[in-house]
Amino acid sequence: MRIGLDIDDTLTNTKEIFQKYAKKYRRKHHLTENKLNASDFQNFLNTYGTKIYLNMSLKKHADKYIQKWVQEGHEIYFITARSNEEFIKMEVCTKVFLTKYHLPTKHIIFNSKNKFQDGRELHLDVFVDDHESILDTFPKNKMLLLRMISSKDHYSKYIKVTNWKEIDFYIHHH
Repeated sequence: MRIGLDIDDTLTNTKEIFQKYAKKYRRKHHLTENKLNASDFQNFLNTYGTKIYLNMSLKKHADKYIQKWVQEGHEIYFITARSNEEFIKMEVCTKVFLTKYHLPTKHIIFNSKNKFQDGRELHLDVFVDDHESILDTFPKNKMLLLRMISSKDHYSKYIKVTNWKEIDFYIHHH
């Protein structure tokens, strides 16, 4: 089976670490606005990007299940909007992070502008993402679409999963 996975807030807890460092940045630069403008955001990434992308936490048991799927012969593809355009060391940091958790780095699509198109070209059987709007770009009934959410209370048109054990269940019952 070919399994496509988003990285940020699907594999990792990205929002959590971003908020921590953004708060630190705003305090340091005496910014009162909660949202950073484009120039502040670029400066923020240049200052904290390496720390953020190398030290974010993995969702609980994500590494265990992905390693299990690799051992079972499934192909794992990471499809992400992350790119060196956003942060110059993004691709290196991402590969180092994945390697730290013994996750495959052979198939990573960076700077994905259309995850459906990338998934179709890869002939994916399953795709997991945390964004409803991304999953909306996929035609219905072409592949198993799972939406990673923090709580089952969140609305979704897709199969909702809150942890990697649930993803494993759907992969093995598809």
